[in-house]
Amino acid sequence: MQPENHTSTPSVPSWLGSVVVHLFFLLLLLLTFKAAPIKQIRGDRVTEPVGIVLRTGTGENSSGGGGGGAGGLYTDRHNTRYTVEGNVATISPADVTDAVQEISRLSGSVFTPQDALRPLAASTTGSGDGIGNGSGGGIGDGVGPGSGFGDGGSKIGVFRTRAKGSASHFAFVFDVSASMREPDMRPIRESQEALLAALDAMDETQKFSIILFNDRPEVYGLANYNTGVFGATDAQLAMAKGYVRGKLPSGGTNHYRALEAGIKLKPDAIFYLTDGAEESVLTPGQLQEIVQLAKGIQINVIQFGAGVKEPAMNFLKQLADQTGGQFDYVSVHQFPKR
Repeated sequence: MQPENHTSTPSVPSWLGSVVVHLFFLLLLLLTFKAAPIKQIRGDRVTEPVGIVLRTGTGENSSGGGGGGAGGLYTDRHNTRYTVEGNVATISPADVTDAVQEISRLSGSVFTPQDALRPLAASTTGSGDGIGNGSGGGIGDGVGPGSGFGDGGSKIGVFRTRAKGSASHFAFVFDVSASMREPDMRPIRESQEALLAALDAMDETQKFSIILFNDRPEVYGLANYNTGVFGATDAQLAMAKGYVRGKLPSGGTNHYRALEAGIKLKPDAIFYLTDGAEESVLTPGQLQEIVQLAKGIQINVIQFGAGVKEPAMNFLKQLADQTGGQFDYVSVHQFPKR
């Protein structure tokens, strides 16, 4: 009997085989990431469909130093690289659902796939060390301190006059005498539009009063047992606008009684609009009485006139000067016919 000949085959441990397989797939994965395509977005078109990109500026730019946003190399969270030139790109989604969920998570807002399909304006910030021939420009809106009206004043005004300081209660004393009809109803129409625009500029922290006068003053709201002072709420402003629109010019002009009625309401500022009819000019004594009654109330005067040039010193200019207000002359001929 012949003895059996057993040939032994060396065995490979299972753990070693697992390591080899994992290393192979890891190498394959790294090569895949490294070879990820560069997709070009130029201006308002995309040369190859891409997904939504959550970009981080790397500051790498072959044609310029970082680009400051428009232009440069960006990498999304899948490590796919994108080169962006210009500042607007239309992006087609490749992986919409995943990207939308990520955007919603990061921003705290709810986004839908429909949001992702809209054209997006590329807005990025980057920096870099490169030297190139790139150029760019931008248009933006700045926000900073200051009202833009001078003297630290309020945004409330009539024509070119503005209330100074921190005024919050405004009295609008407007002439509605018969002389405001000519020419062609333009003075009364334009004065009403100016008053409505001033009311539109108010907010709910402010108060207003309206006095429309001819030979006697009519204080808005007093007939309803109010004080004549109203908070600038939407409801109050709407009712006041209806009152202003419904007033037609008639009667004579009494400046003293109108100014006296406005001062009695104790506003921070008065806007006094009139055509300055000569039949009722303030005498020097009346002017001083009004100035003394005002006691720190600024009176801004807007005079409508038929002449092109501003008149010489008159009682209306003196009134504005002596109460710390502003004076504005408006030629009625500048108003368009309607």
